[in-house]
Amino acid sequence: MEHTHIEVVKDPASRTNNKDYSSQICCHLDRVEKCRMFDTAVCLHGATVAGFSSSAIERDEDRSDGEVGYAADDADEAGEAVLNNLWAPKQSPSDFFDITAKHVASMALSSSPLHTFTRGSTAFHLNLHPSLCHLSVDSAAEKFAIPDLRSALGDFLALHSCDGRRIRPFGRTRQSAQDTLLPFKYLQIWYKVHIQQRDYHDRTSTALMYTIHAEPPNGHWKYGCYNAAILQVDEGHDWPDSGLTGHAVVEVRLIMRPHPPQGTNVAWANCFLVYVQRLDIINMELAMHLPMLKRAVCTSGSYFGDIFPLDQISSFAHIVPWFSETADKRLTYMNACHASQSFYLNRYFDKDFFYATNH
Repeated sequence: MEHTHIEVVKDPASRTNNKDYSSQICCHLDRVEKCRMFDTAVCLHGATVAGFSSSAIERDEDRSDGEVGYAADDADEAGEAVLNNLWAPKQSPSDFFDITAKHVASMALSSSPLHTFTRGSTAFHLNLHPSLCHLSVDSAAEKFAIPDLRSALGDFLALHSCDGRRIRPFGRTRQSAQDTLLPFKYLQIWYKVHIQQRDYHDRTSTALMYTIHAEPPNGHWKYGCYNAAILQVDEGHDWPDSGLTGHAVVEVRLIMRPHPPQGTNVAWANCFLVYVQRLDIINMELAMHLPMLKRAVCTSGSYFGDIFPLDQISSFAHIVPWFSETADKRLTYMNACHASQSFYLNRYFDKDFFYATNH
């Protein structure tokens, strides 16, 4: 029986390519790169044959020096155009800073909040239509698993009426009761917000755009999809110049806007808000120089969360679950963050984020 198993199963399986995946992937990437380089060479050769070669220009004795100079410039531009056509992005990224400036100029008298706006070195963009247009506060608390949502909203409104739009930190004791009365019944909710920043070394240029998700559990994400962010908690420290000083790492759990009763015009109705849960920096991993994070927990055992204006977020953040010595084999990319209590703050996912946190 053993010999039969070897001849029928083991030997045929050993002759297939269902093994050595790393070497096969490297081989594939190597072939792809060679094909792209071949395409580059062919296109550049085509541009040379078309008459943009500098050697052909030098042989043309009938042209004046100025004409030869212009032709050489044309040759350089043609070669650059070929390279841009092959390697450059096919679609120019959106500039939310420019869009905001145009919106502000055209909607100076509008009472509705802009869905593309900026604060400091960060720009935000929300879809014009929310993902959920008319969801009650209690339904939102149940859908997003935020039992203290109503009391957190009550505290935010109380502080907003006293302090206005001042930057405020974490750490206040919850004052409102779980059944506190709110001046509104419904929320508008967005599942994501796009965020963009200025380039760290050139503040006139825009950096890459990132998306912060805050999606409740659904058919694909059993535990929801939530991203981390950097939240400003001290108005004396601005991102990116201050780095993580005066800022907190948070997990965004809900993006919302209170829906006021019809016919009312109140200041808090023009605020986009986020409910976030804090991740405390507990140590620094010396080998990789990555901050180690742990979920902040209240004395009751629940995660420590609070509500802030959306524009208090300074940056997208990428966190990686910390698995200790051994990882649970049941973990996947869809449940690892939900099941983990400790994380690494990945400083290397973006060069501007690395420079900002390299203080």
